Amino acid sequence: MAYVTPHRGEAVAFIANVQTGDAKPFLKSGKGPEKLRWCSFVTDQRLVCRYGGWSTSGMLIPFSRLIAVNSDGSGMKELGQSQSFYDAGYRQYDGHYRLAAGSGGSVLMQRSYIPERARGTRMVRRTDGLGVDRIDTNTAKSRHGRARRDASFYLSDGIGNVRVMARGNRQWVTDQLLTGRLVTIIAGRTHEWKP
Repeated sequence: MAYVTPHRGEAVAFIANVQTGDAKPFLKSGKGPEKLRWCSFVTDQRLVCRYGGWSTSGMLIPFSRLIAVNSDGSGMKELGQSQSFYDAGYRQYDGHYRLAAGSGGSVLMQRSYIPERARGTRMVRRTDGLGVDRIDTNTAKSRHGRARRDASFYLSDGIGNVRVMARGNRQWVTDQLLTGRLVTIIAGRTHEWKP
């Protein structure tokens, strides 16, 4: 099993053998603002871990990221969209994942996409919103699904298929407040809930 525990002012991830009781550390977050939150196995040797903290760029902004790592601490890969100097918004949360049955280390990841703003070039990312990608945790290569700006979350069936997409209706005014209404699309049929 894998667990994260405080150790000398750091958050340290351990692999424990439940038969022998032996435990060995394989990853630590250090004494800075970023701390490990949890780790979970995706194969016998590969784990996905979440770390997070607070950004202090003028104001306190919480953030979290997902990484994949081997049980000996090697082969670390970030699973979210990489950050860019030209990002059009804050990249607080990169998404969450679900295992895909028989995937050999691939996961379905609900991923946040932030477009870039740069002048004088067409080499910018334009994808904006929340999408679901299939990601190989060993290589971080992904097959992109369509991202939607109005998507709130997606649900899968646990064997690698997205079955539900929920979208929050926005009140299109200057502050783009959420209205509280929730729309889900299940098997092509739309259902709406109001507060």
